[in-house]
Amino acid sequence: MSFQTKNPLAEIEAGIVQLKFAPDTNSNENAGFVERIGSQENFCGLIEEIVGNDESLAVVSSRSYRHVNHFDKIVLFDDGNPDHARLTLHLWRPPYTVGEIQDELIHDHRFSFWSKVLCGALRSEVFERTVEDCPNARLYRAYSYCPENKDIANFYKHLGDVRLKICKYQMTDQDRTYYLSFDTIHRICLPEQHTVSTLVLRSPRLRSHSTVYNSVYPKTELRVQNSFFSPDNLSERLRFLRSHILEHASCTYPETT
Repeated sequence: MSFQTKNPLAEIEAGIVQLKFAPDTNSNENAGFVERIGSQENFCGLIEEIVGNDESLAVVSSRSYRHVNHFDKIVLFDDGNPDHARLTLHLWRPPYTVGEIQDELIHDHRFSFWSKVLCGALRSEVFERTVEDCPNARLYRAYSYCPENKDIANFYKHLGDVRLKICKYQMTDQDRTYYLSFDTIHRICLPEQHTVSTLVLRSPRLRSHSTVYNSVYPKTELRVQNSFFSPDNLSERLRFLRSHILEHASCTYPETT
């Protein structure tokens, strides 16, 4: 599949509107949609359209930002309705500091999603809640997380303490697509050497907040500001990613990265 018009963003919007989202249910159609948009031909064409069109670049940059979990979140499609789907691009671009790599960053989501790894290898850890005497479990503070775009702030509210243990290690290779349910507790392991990027189709919102888990946050409500991109910021990131994808189209990545 290739885009049929000179306006890929409009085609993507039309395609998303036609998708069906059953609550907490995987869908081969939705996975296939992400795979098609995330093909090298389509995705590089999409980047070219965005960086070559001042209006598209301004629209996408105005809703894209550096996420507090140390990656760039580029929002390709979002009509502003939380009951509708959304398409985002996530970019992890090392190097990271030792402190950033050691951040726990454990969380679940308000939505389920389908994701294709565009470049690199995405490593993650999956957690489960446990009882107090469970071996290999750690105590974490749980926080309700409610990002609000209106005032560009993220809100954390302490919910109490829980015990979590790692139940699975996962690595998703370049060009692979996976599904994650909204209630899965996981942590993305920041890449130390290679750039990683994913294309994410999120379902309509299934609940009003997600939960994050951390052993070092204070037991108080927190406010953290997101930093939104300028058109020039976004253009640099998209141009870098396009070049990187074309240069590393057939690369494999060791599990230690």
